[in-house]
Amino acid sequence: MEKSIHINDDIRLIQQRARPRQVQAFLHLLKTNEKRIKPYFPGFYTDGLSFELVQEMLQNKEKGYKEQKITSYAICSRKRKKIIGEFLIHHTLIDANISYWIDSSCAREGIISLVFDTVREKLFADKVHAIYACCNKRNKPSIRFLKKKGLKQLAEYKNQKGKPFIDFGQTRQEYLFLNRIKLQNER
Repeated sequence: MEKSIHINDDIRLIQQRARPRQVQAFLHLLKTNEKRIKPYFPGFYTDGLSFELVQEMLQNKEKGYKEQKITSYAICSRKRKKIIGEFLIHHTLIDANISYWIDSSCAREGIISLVFDTVREKLFADKVHAIYACCNKRNKPSIRFLKKKGLKQLAEYKNQKGKPFIDFGQTRQEYLFLNRIKLQNER
């Protein structure tokens, strides 16, 4: 994947680095969205967020990128002049597990939909066999979003803390087939 991906005139994905400006911007984003994110990353918030903790997290993501295991993108808005979210790709040999989140002030603007479509297209163009995502079973908007994007529900389970989660997935062939049908319906 590229280090920078152009989504539209406003939104760009920029690979995250542990540079002071990015660390500070990401720290601010995490703090302002703590209530939304904390339930999904309880261990991360135990001692409170700090510049050093976020820097360490981004350094680990950089290391993962160098080892071709993780690609972490900051979702950046030129109009707002700030980082508004994150899109993560955990690479395996032929598959990709994705996760994403966006600042609550930017929710329901279709930004994640645009980012998701662009990244999925690039992943499948890079010959990734399948993409997977999981979400909390109580996160109804995420479940609707993933189903709307054509991902199929694969499994339901409880994590180590007993919280219910759902796994979703889509193969490259399914994606290409759905695109072919969509193009035929547009004609």
